[in-house]
Amino acid sequence: MEYEIFTKNGKKLRNEGLTIEYKETFNFGSLAKYFKTMMAFANNRGGIIVFGVTNSPRIIKGLDKNSQFYNIDPEKIVKYMKEDMSVILDFEMDTISVDGKELGFIKVDQLKYKPVICKKNENDILKEGSIYYRYSGRSELINYADLRNIIEDIKSIERKAIMNNFNAIIKEGPENIQLINTNTGKIQWGKVPVLISEELLMDLKKEVKFIESGKFDETNGDPTLKVIGSLNSSNIVKVKEKTNINIDYPYFTKDIAKENNITNYQAQTVIHHFHLYGDPRFNQVIITSSKSKITKYSKLAFDVIKDELSRVENRKDFFDKLSKEFQGRKK
Repeated sequence: MEYEIFTKNGKKLRNEGLTIEYKETFNFGSLAKYFKTMMAFANNRGGIIVFGVTNSPRIIKGLDKNSQFYNIDPEKIVKYMKEDMSVILDFEMDTISVDGKELGFIKVDQLKYKPVICKKNENDILKEGSIYYRYSGRSELINYADLRNIIEDIKSIERKAIMNNFNAIIKEGPENIQLINTNTGKIQWGKVPVLISEELLMDLKKEVKFIESGKFDETNGDPTLKVIGSLNSSNIVKVKEKTNINIDYPYFTKDIAKENNITNYQAQTVIHHFHLYGDPRFNQVIITSSKSKITKYSKLAFDVIKDELSRVENRKDFFDKLSKEFQGRKK
């Protein structure tokens, strides 16, 4: 973090540029401005917005102790991001102490598959259908040359992936190749679909070279995925295939609470009681920073809770029991 906002001597603040922007304060009402910058960063090299730094002169002021930054509800950020952007960006929100003063920051990674497109008009800042791009110290509508470069990059990635796959198939022999969809974790093994759990899939994508890399040998030290033996329906475990989290897991805890006329805390106790957490049929988790995460729930979880609560006659006794159960979960 310090390397990103300071010059190499570690003392002087860097100027605003392609990957950094400063704000003196954080205001939730200015979220559209922050989103514009975040989309621009994501469509270029990624970047970071730092809160608590004055504009002129450029000095570290730090966040006020009553700053709205400390009261950010990550669920709201993701909710509004879903409404305003074509994809949810990979971002991190946190604080850092510099010279005894605390700064807030929102860090955005570069998109692997560009571009992110604005979905709606917002306060004369965001424009529906617009693609924002980071230029030197500015977040603006993308120009023709840069948009063309993004399109050409997409074509190049697709061509390279196709050729790598084609060469690997020829080298190993079509009869010896089974393809894995690294987005869904699905292998089509003859007529039998094999699904890899999402947790294992994420580990494999980090550690193993798949067909998309075009490397199926271990001579260069790269680990390779090899399947040895035969598979049949008796030893295949059915695991939920990865889906679109915005479509298949549309509900937050507060949505479940509102629908059933209960508090957020009571909704948490119900989720715990019916063992819905940690099951991909019912929920998925979005990591928003090193310290926080958001859980979203499926229609199935939503319906299960609504149906079960409709059968409860004495809600007070029911939730008293669930609360004790919930409080004692770690004991």
